[in-house]
Amino acid sequence: MPGESSASRTSRAVLWAAVVTITGIFGSRLLGLVRVMVQSSAFGAENAGILRAAFDIPDLLFYIVAGGALRSGFVPIFTELLTLGRDDPAKRAQAWKLFSTLVSLVALASAGLVLLGCLGARPLAQLVSGGWSDRGFSEDSIEQVIWLTRILLPAQIFLLVGGVFSGTLDSLKRFSVTAAVPNFYNLCIIGAMLWLGERHGIASAAYGTVCGALLGHLVWQAWALWRTRAESGCSYRPSLNLGDPTVRRVIRIAAPIVLGLCVAEINLKVSTWVMAIFGEAARNHFDNASRVARLPDGIFGAGFGIALFPFLSEMAALGKTGEFRRQAEQILRLATICTLPSVALFCAAAAPLIDLLFGRGRFTPTDVQACAQLLPLFALGIVPITLQVVLTRAFYAQQDSRTPVKVGAAAVLLGVVANVALARVLDRYGPPLALALTSTANVAGLLWLFGRRFGYDDAPRLWSVLWRGALAAVGAGLATWGGLQALELGRAAATALATVVCLGTYAVLLHLLRVPELREALALLRRRGRRGSAPTK
Repeated sequence: MPGESSASRTSRAVLWAAVVTITGIFGSRLLGLVRVMVQSSAFGAENAGILRAAFDIPDLLFYIVAGGALRSGFVPIFTELLTLGRDDPAKRAQAWKLFSTLVSLVALASAGLVLLGCLGARPLAQLVSGGWSDRGFSEDSIEQVIWLTRILLPAQIFLLVGGVFSGTLDSLKRFSVTAAVPNFYNLCIIGAMLWLGERHGIASAAYGTVCGALLGHLVWQAWALWRTRAESGCSYRPSLNLGDPTVRRVIRIAAPIVLGLCVAEINLKVSTWVMAIFGEAARNHFDNASRVARLPDGIFGAGFGIALFPFLSEMAALGKTGEFRRQAEQILRLATICTLPSVALFCAAAAPLIDLLFGRGRFTPTDVQACAQLLPLFALGIVPITLQVVLTRAFYAQQDSRTPVKVGAAAVLLGVVANVALARVLDRYGPPLALALTSTANVAGLLWLFGRRFGYDDAPRLWSVLWRGALAAVGAGLATWGGLQALELGRAAATALATVVCLGTYAVLLHLLRVPELREALALLRRRGRRGSAPTK
């Protein structure tokens, strides 16, 4: 568009990338929710709790290595080399040499980790099943967790190598590919449960996981990269050259990222392991409520964060500090506005929502009530977790991994203490509340240190959006709760009414409070729509 500034073009490119990523993640999260709905309905709360416990260690391994440290350590350096490689073929060759070495190293290292996990499955199962306390899962349930963990762990080889592919595709701005991969993965698991569940029970989900990891994360992404070879120069030559300076640089950045980026996931796992002392069914209630509450931060936090990361990395590589701050703050404001109404909805309409999602099959009315009581506690952590995802990626784009690690280490320690203490005082309500408190403390520290490290381009506007959005969410929640109390409706009608009232009231209050972020986003989307499809470079 003639006369358009570079900052404006970047804002629109970031927003469009976020829209594409969020759309894909929304589908993935929705299918993930369907997955746990099928688990709870088909197998019941106790068996579904056993299955979720078996996923704990494999999932944590994937989130830390592929979703966190590896991806965030690799993308800034790979993007920097590709950016410089536009005018220097040697830099582009160096980028693909780095890719080749990391794929080889990750494949070898993941095979070793899987072997260790299979050998140590028993103590790991004791950890995730509450076996470290005088309560927790029964002995038969723990044996099932061990068996299922050993089936699930080999899938991590495909997932971890696929994590390198995802980071590479993100650097190439092929967001639609990486956003679609989790959808295929979830469809494989759902299909396996529906097709094999009657014969194999909860093991059917494990078989579907292995299939989805192989075909979706590994094969599909490898094919997508191969298709870019003419344009990007993609190439792979097996290499284990740890002496390569760029490889050492990735490892140096990635090692501390393990804690910094994955602190929310680590805190969630700590809370689930403490929750396991209340039994298999309680563990499933916790997971179902958590899955619903994590929809907004998973969609908007991951969507904005993943889409923003390559752009911030490129700005950092080019030394555009002012533009870096503006784009980071814009996404923080949008992420806040987009997630606050879900807090209001989950607090005001937890009972009909949980009943609608899970109240069928072997998931009993007692299970529904227990799950619904936990959802408002989880909702308190939605906005902090969302902002944390965006903030950590902003630090990593500048190759600053120490700051999030310091805050993350403190948050994990606080989380352990808070979980144990609150579980003693509040019983099963303690772990979800502890998760919300530690997430809030973590993001408060990150916001403060972001200001010290980079400064704020428009700090008053950011704080204004935070408090005005929170005020609008409180008003929307009260209106929703009042509407549900005044009418006696079925679960579907009550959920639909609550959603319409909550979102409508929230939008009206944002307008009355003069919060412009959603209007700006819609204007940018309309301009993008008039121009046609999203850019791929």
